[in-house]
Amino acid sequence: MRPASAASLTIGDHVRVPTRPGRSPVRDSDAAHRPSCSANQHAEIRSLGSSRPSRTRAFIWSALAALTCPCHLPLLLTLFAGSSFAAILGENWNIALVVLTGLFLLFLSGALQAFRAKS
Repeated sequence: MRPASAASLTIGDHVRVPTRPGRSPVRDSDAAHRPSCSANQHAEIRSLGSSRPSRTRAFIWSALAALTCPCHLPLLLTLFAGSSFAAILGENWNIALVVLTGLFLLFLSGALQAFRAKS
């Protein structure tokens, strides 16, 4: 349990900073400072790090599902009134309805899976 100085470290040594301030770094091979964790605790630690991105992903899928909901087609036409996008949507509303329905179902299933994976 001797403290390692910067001169005694070599390339490939894993250094862990101790939790108490004022102490020097110790080598990773020092068994006295290595915490003992079970496999379940390692899995919990890994899952804690991934909870935030999966939650964000779930909300992104939900927002995309809300935007592509086919019931919002009249709102899209009103929002983009006077543009060539609205003219194309107005002329081909049946194709737009089928495409939006497919996208909505895709995004909705992605959102449901992401929310289920989180819990």
